This record gives sequence, C-alpha cells and structure tokens, in this order.
Amino acid sequence: MIRENVNLLDPEEVKLFIRRNKNWSDGYKVNAVYAYNDFCKMMKIEWEHPVYKWKETLPFVPTENETDALIAGTGKKVSTLLQALKETGFRVGELWDCKWTDIDEEKSTIKCRAEKHGRPREQRISAKLLARLNQLPKTNEYIFGRTSLNGMRWTFDQQKTRLAKKLNNPRLKQIHFHTFRHYYATKYYNETKSIIEVQAKLGHKRITSTMVYTHIVQFDEESQNYFHAIARDEKEAGELIDNGWTYILTTPQNIMMFRKRK
Repeated sequence: MIRENVNLLDPEEVKLFIRRNKNWSDGYKVNAVYAYNDFCKMMKIEWEHPVYKWKETLPFVPTENETDALIAGTGKKVSTLLQALKETGFRVGELWDCKWTDIDEEKSTIKCRAEKHGRPREQRISAKLLARLNQLPKTNEYIFGRTSLNGMRWTFDQQKTRLAKKLNNPRLKQIHFHTFRHYYATKYYNETKSIIEVQAKLGHKRITSTMVYTHIVQFDEESQNYFHAIARDEKEAGELIDNGWTYILTTPQNIMMFRKRK
C-alpha cells in the first residue's frame, strides 16, 4: 500500500484500495484487513473493517513418482534442494537459511530456524542427500549460497515446465517448493497415523494448522476422539496432567505431547 501511495491514516482510502485490487485473492484481502486492523489498533484509528470470505482449498499433493521425476530431471542445485525439501518437510525459506554448521554428519541430521512463528526442528536425512549436499560448493557459510531465492524459484519454474512437456505430465507444473511440504506431511501421517507427530515435524505451533491435512488423508477414527496439547517444560506438563491430560511422547525438539478424550 505504501508503494502505491495509499494514505494509511485514511481507513476509507485503504478499504477502497483493497476492494479494487484485482490482483489480490479474497484470502490475500483477508490478510490485508487483519494487518491493517493491527495498524489501526497501534495508531488508535477507528474503522469498520470490510469482510471477505476465505475460500478454503485443498493443498495439491503430488505422487512420489512425480516428486522423483522433478528431482531427477532438474539441475544439480535445484534437484539437491528438492531432495532436501522432500526429506525434511522444511519450508523453503528455512532450508535456504541453513548453514553448513547446521548439518551434523555423525547423526545424519540437519536443523533449521523456524519461519512464520513456527518452531526450530532437527530432521534426519539420508546418506544420499548428505553426500549431495557436500558436493555443493562451499563459497560461504550458507549451504545453498547467498543467491536470490526468487531466482531459484524462476530457475525451477523453467526447468519443471520443460520437464512437464517432455514427460507429458501437466501436473508437474502445479508443483512448487511448498508442495514438497504438503507431500512430506501426508506421507508422514500415513506412516505414523499421529497428527501430533506431524505437527511436531512441520514445526506448527497450533495443531489447527496441521489439521488441513485431515482433508487429504483419512485420519483414524480413534485419533478424532481426543483433544491434543503440548508442553515445553515441566511446569506446563504438570498443569496438563493435573487437568486430566495424558502424556504421549516427547519430540526430538523436547516438546511433550498430551491428549485428553473429548
């Protein structure tokens, strides 16, 4: 809005800008309204915010053959990035900020700092991926260097478009870096049948963020009979136990998982 010279102190001008912006989806407009609402609270501006309905859509989840086709058919750096996204479930920005010191070769793990108010994680990786990462040039402290992530997105887009045409599979063009996270989440749930373990692996603070995958994977009937909660220290764990919650497990990030029957 600032780039478009919108007067942020004039709520009516802001509402008009949001309403007339044809390049924004309704979901993006919802986020804009939330952001401006926080700005108004800070500046003590009164306004009647417009209402936009968020149109819920299901994430696109590729098959393993499709993810592997992209990994095999793209350039060295892109394919290594895709393999890492497939094995870790990290957001691409989290992986892009990983440093060489975040790799533990003895444990075969890589750790990331969290984005979007999530949680930092450490994930095991295959020997194959570890070898591919070590083949990348060590020009600075970052594994994938300091080139532009947007530039990498453009390169991937060009390569996957050519590959989709070559393999006669237009679905490949729907796959973005974040799509590998959707693939990881659904695959990991199929293996564990535990939504709270998926939540921990994805680094979601709220389990509601993970629940979107219930529309893709059929969650077992028993898990739907429980509420879920987490504790980060002994005090929080004690409070949950006192209130009838049952301990389940502790994640590699030392987050304790609890559940209570509905």
